[in-house]
Amino acid sequence: MSKEKSRFALSGAAMARYEAELERLDKEAFAFVLEDRRGRWLLSMLQAENFRNRSTFTNDAETYFNEGRRVAVLKFFDKAREADKRFSQLLLLAETERQAVAEDLVESLKNNGQ
Repeated sequence: MSKEKSRFALSGAAMARYEAELERLDKEAFAFVLEDRRGRWLLSMLQAENFRNRSTFTNDAETYFNEGRRVAVLKFFDKAREADKRFSQLLLLAETERQAVAEDLVESLKNNGQ
């Protein structure tokens, strides 16, 4: 029996423990990502590249593809927000960090004549 199917064989109390453990692991994983600069970079990249704060409209079928990407990121961010109440604050930090890196990179390239 597959792991997915075997979880349905759990009693009510065991199923509650199963779901609580998955929720604990989710929270732990989100905390790990949010507390590390590289994890926050990843979240800011997901946001920037998947239409979280901008229109997905393209005047053709690509709109549906873009909207699917946007919805996936929104669901992920909702889950992160539920797991860690600091999410919005840390996402803002991530955006600030990403902008600072971009500005430093531009300045560095200008100074090196690139």
